[in-house]
Amino acid sequence: MAQASIRLVTDRARHTAATWAWNADPGTLVTFASPDKRTVTQNAAMWPALTDISEQVQWHGQSLSPDQWKQLFLADMDRGALMVPALNGKGFVNLNTSSSALRVKEFARLLDAIYKFGADHDVIWRVPRS
Repeated sequence: MAQASIRLVTDRARHTAATWAWNADPGTLVTFASPDKRTVTQNAAMWPALTDISEQVQWHGQSLSPDQWKQLFLADMDRGALMVPALNGKGFVNLNTSSSALRVKEFARLLDAIYKFGADHDVIWRVPRS
């Protein structure tokens, strides 16, 4: 079997997965992934909030894009940073700035941090927090 996926929702699916594991070639990689990735609703709430902050708050005298604000909030989530020198040798790049792998609870923490920061900086939300 080259590659296969199965969702463990029934006893039969669990049995099938166990059979695949017992019959797999030595060295086969098995990955268990939580199904609770961020929701579409969570993602849809993030960008208007980041845009509002981007348009209303300067960070140390600089205007930042919504994506740059997202990177700042992600860096503040205790996820660690993987800083490497830029390809041109000028500065550093954080390679751990993606929000796509966040789970529902982690993404909720991210949204809470965004809204708290906005409230602390008198941001007027165009899209009310639900």
